[in-house]
Amino acid sequence: MKQSIIIVFCLFLLSASGCGSNLPLSGKVVFSDDGSPLTAGTVMFEGESMQARGVIQPDGTYRVGTKKLTDGIPAGTYKAYISGAVTMERAKIRDARGEIVDGMAVYTPLVAQKFTSPESSGLNIVVNRSTKTFDIEVDRPQ
Repeated sequence: MKQSIIIVFCLFLLSASGCGSNLPLSGKVVFSDDGSPLTAGTVMFEGESMQARGVIQPDGTYRVGTKKLTDGIPAGTYKAYISGAVTMERAKIRDARGEIVDGMAVYTPLVAQKFTSPESSGLNIVVNRSTKTFDIEVDRPQ
């Protein structure tokens, strides 16, 4: 009986000490040609059984989250890539009366295609207790 209580107490201490908890991770996404920030999109992290993301802010910074936007990421190995880094404009067209009106949405990518997939981005990271930041350089589309 005493051993059971001790085992339960030890398990409680392990879970309370943060074993298996998320680790904070942040960074900045900039263009390789001039160091200016990428101002839109999401940095995605794909692990073996986990996915996390960080919404890119107008200054290029991001903070990673799993269930919440900035709750951190579990320790592990991840492939990263950029998602949703596009601008959207309405194409201008002429209607039946010859007036210019907004037409279909036109999406323009902000980063080179290779950075939009975990298989081609080349962005790999091992997250552990000493990992605090992951800065990323991306190329512009051709």
